[in-house]
Amino acid sequence: MSIDEAIVHAREVASRKFDDKVHCIRCPEFHEQLAEWLEELKSYRMHVFCGDMTQQMIKEERSKAINEFVQIFKSRTTMENKLVDEIAEELKAERVSKENELLTRLKER
Repeated sequence: MSIDEAIVHAREVASRKFDDKVHCIRCPEFHEQLAEWLEELKSYRMHVFCGDMTQQMIKEERSKAINEFVQIFKSRTTMENKLVDEIAEELKAERVSKENELLTRLKER
């Protein structure tokens, strides 16, 4: 069943009249809420998970993770902070070849 089919089904169930002796009297209300959530999910999928927005979210989360790592690393090492900051900036910029060069420099110290 697709999300569109599920939305249609939930709205159909929400519009039915139910016998309160057999069915939950709130069944239409619950199915209407379900349909609304499915519509929201569908919209979220269409807008949030499109290429550019997803890439931006990934880049922001990666940057946050690098910053957190740098803070922890600096608190536990005597290494020169400038070099650590330089490595962090290179990681954020996603320059792989430069990362390797910086890691080599780091190993040499």
